[in-house]
Amino acid sequence: MKKLNGIGLTNAEYLENFREITPIALSDEPEDFEKPFRFCTFCRVSEAKGIGLAMESVAQVNESMGEGTAVLHVYGPIEDAYADKFRALLEKYGSCVEYKGSIPSDQAVNTLKDYYMHLFPTTWSGEGFPGTLIDCYNAALPTIASDWAYNSELIVEGETGYLYDWQKPELLAEKIAEAIQNKDNVWAMKKMCLKEAEKYKSEVVTAKIVARIIGDS
Repeated sequence: MKKLNGIGLTNAEYLENFREITPIALSDEPEDFEKPFRFCTFCRVSEAKGIGLAMESVAQVNESMGEGTAVLHVYGPIEDAYADKFRALLEKYGSCVEYKGSIPSDQAVNTLKDYYMHLFPTTWSGEGFPGTLIDCYNAALPTIASDWAYNSELIVEGETGYLYDWQKPELLAEKIAEAIQNKDNVWAMKKMCLKEAEKYKSEVVTAKIVARIIGDS
C-alpha cells in the first residue's frame, strides 16, 4: 500500500487477512505449565520454513535444560524435495520431536490451543501474511518467529510472541529457553493473542470495505 501511495495511487487501502473462526475461551486463572513444554510448527514441512532449525533448537534446549524439558510436534504436508532429509532429522531428534501429519483447517484452532508456543522460523522467499498466525491468535497461542518478511508487522514483540534475527538462527533456541523460564509472560501473551484475534474477524474487515464504499459513493 505504501509503495502504491508513493507512486500516486492514493486510493489503495490495507485490509487484514481474515478467517471465519471462533476463538477459544481462556480461563482467568493462569495455567500451571509443566514439563515437557509443548511447542509446535504448523505449516508446510520444508527447509525454507525452518522446520529443521525448529527441531534442532528444541533438541538443544533439552540438552542445556535437561532431557524432557520440551517437545516439538510438527504439523503440515511434507514437501517432496524435503522428505528424505526430514525423515533423517526425525531419526536424529526422535526423542523430542514427533510428526503429527496434516490437520484440516477447521481443526486448526482446536489443535493449536493445547500448545505452549508456536515456532515459525521461516526464511521462505514467498512469505506474506501466514494464515497460521490467525489460527494461533484464535487459539491463544503466541509465536516465536524469525524477523523475516512481514513477521514483525504481525507479531508484537513481547506481547503476542517473540522475534529473533533470522540471520542468527542460533537465537531460536535461546528464545525457546527464555519462554520456558518465563511462564507468566507466556500466559500474558496468550491473553493478548485473543485480543489480537479481534482485528482478524471477518465482520471487522468487511466493515472496513463497506465504510470505504460508502465513503466513495
